Amino acid sequence: LISSLLEQGEGAILRTLAEGADVRRIESELHYLRAVWQEALDKAKPQKPPCLVYQDADLVIRTVRDTLTDDVDELVVDHPEWFARIKQLVAALYPNWLDRLSVYQG
Repeated sequence: LISSLLEQGEGAILRTLAEGADVRRIESELHYLRAVWQEALDKAKPQKPPCLVYQDADLVIRTVRDTLTDDVDELVVDHPEWFARIKQLVAALYPNWLDRLSVYQG
């Protein structure tokens, strides 16, 4: 499946979570990763080595990215700032899951 989605010169390592995943989800993640890669390349162009051009997301975003699956019916976030960041990630990767997000009011 993944080889049919890759462009010439690209490679991929799939997480175990990708087993049985919908092709649209894999395409969405691939599109997101291409954008992250392009951003890193653009950031590196004007820099002189050594320099940081990419840093993985923080723990909250990584956790959401790695654990939000079809088995999750709802994700409730108790901090408005984190909710906004998570919503941005979900909109980019899994837009059909936006209705599963909510902010805890209490």
